[in-house]
Amino acid sequence: MNLDGLTMSVLARELNESLQSGQIQKLYQVDKHSLLFKVRNANQDVNLMITVGANPAIYICKPIQDLPKEPSSLCMFLRKHIEGSR
Repeated sequence: MNLDGLTMSVLARELNESLQSGQIQKLYQVDKHSLLFKVRNANQDVNLMITVGANPAIYICKPIQDLPKEPSSLCMFLRKHIEGSR
């Protein structure tokens, strides 16, 4: 599915409402093509999943139970530079 301007506008507005003034608390590499950002807002925790690859996607998801125990080197690098940012 191609994203046109209208779809991008709606997506940006929805993500802005959910993530505005949030702080990235934790970052996980769920699999080879997916990153999970745990974002803390003033009133709630939000899980933002970003998937790249054959079927790219960005969406708010429910908490994932089976997260990797050992972070990859990419995940460690991203944690070092991204965690704690707004």
